[in-house]
Amino acid sequence: VLIQKNGTILLIDIQKKPQVAAEMPEQILAAKWSPNEEFLVIVSGKFVILLDSQLNPKGEGPIDDCSNDLEATEAKISWSADGKMFATCYRIPGGCKCLHRDINLKVIKGPAKADPEGGLVQSVSEGPCKYLEIPISIMPSGAFVAGYEKKPGEPELIIWERNGLKHGSFQISEEYKEIKQLEWTLDASCLAASYKSGEKSGILIFNRMNYKWYNKLCLLIPE
Repeated sequence: VLIQKNGTILLIDIQKKPQVAAEMPEQILAAKWSPNEEFLVIVSGKFVILLDSQLNPKGEGPIDDCSNDLEATEAKISWSADGKMFATCYRIPGGCKCLHRDINLKVIKGPAKADPEGGLVQSVSEGPCKYLEIPISIMPSGAFVAGYEKKPGEPELIIWERNGLKHGSFQISEEYKEIKQLEWTLDASCLAASYKSGEKSGILIFNRMNYKWYNKLCLLIPE
């Protein structure tokens, strides 16, 4: 299956001519198969669409749960290991927002909490977060999600619960502030973050010991 940004989904057989399986009415921002390949999630500027393994539509809903008029300009999808839920992080006016959904496209979220220091919403599912960036990764169990906040002078990786409420965070060096992708190991013992720093690219490996996160390894990717 080849998914094109313009909304065309092609079936590819190396011995046959590519066939158009579906045409989406909008540009596709992100698409990702579930780990068991039973479902395909497609995110456009205004919609989240769920297809089955035969590319038959199983459901559709607005990308944002608060407004049908909002249009995202960028998006990222991450699945839980059992294929029963997924998260979408998308950029809208004001910042990025992240929502958990089950395979019926029901949104899973909790109530927002005010930040006592600044009155800001701590839930990433309640409204756009100014410094939240697109990279996300669901822990294989589905219990937590890792994300990245590009705060001026203090970039940090954050962990939040499936309902959107912040669970914890840890700062990273300004040198690695351009985080491109996040991935958990299968046993969730480590979190990997790929980054770009000037002309250098690499992967940071973090692990947790005694309730604190440590940078275990830094791998440089040859140009």
